[in-house]
Amino acid sequence: MGNFDVQLKKDAVGFKNIENIVERKLGDLEGFTITKEPRGLVLRFKDAIIFDSGSDVIKKESKNTLDKLAVILKDVPYSIRVEGYTDNTPINTKKFPSNWELSTSRATNIVRYLINNHQINPNKLSAVGYGEYLPLNSNLSESERAANRRVDIVLLSTASKIFEPSINKMKVEW
Repeated sequence: MGNFDVQLKKDAVGFKNIENIVERKLGDLEGFTITKEPRGLVLRFKDAIIFDSGSDVIKKESKNTLDKLAVILKDVPYSIRVEGYTDNTPINTKKFPSNWELSTSRATNIVRYLINNHQINPNKLSAVGYGEYLPLNSNLSESERAANRRVDIVLLSTASKIFEPSINKMKVEW
């Protein structure tokens, strides 16, 4: 068994432990789910838990939820990617000319909150905005659009992390 296989097994055990802790802290939160995917452990929040419609400002009442999660995330050995998603309803404001800007700003504001309020190491955090382009559902009904509006906080697995940039990686020649 190679080092990569050993690390994947460690990931599985580590993710299960983190999942159990997060379930105890946030398991009763409506609109929150935890899933394991090839990219890692996905902590999914319906956007309405954290943000008002069309806003990138973290709701005051959701900061307690992020605080509980941050205590756990602070010491995890995994890279953490915060991903913002919207539905396909167009937005066109001065601040957000498209869903790209809204989703990216939401992810960035969560990263900033984790760094500024909980001193989570910025080297292990990243923010990504996918806008409307990776929906979970078809956007044909309000309930499908609501499911597509979300924030995923992903603890990246070793397998997916190999595709992330790193200052420690060797240069690859093509």
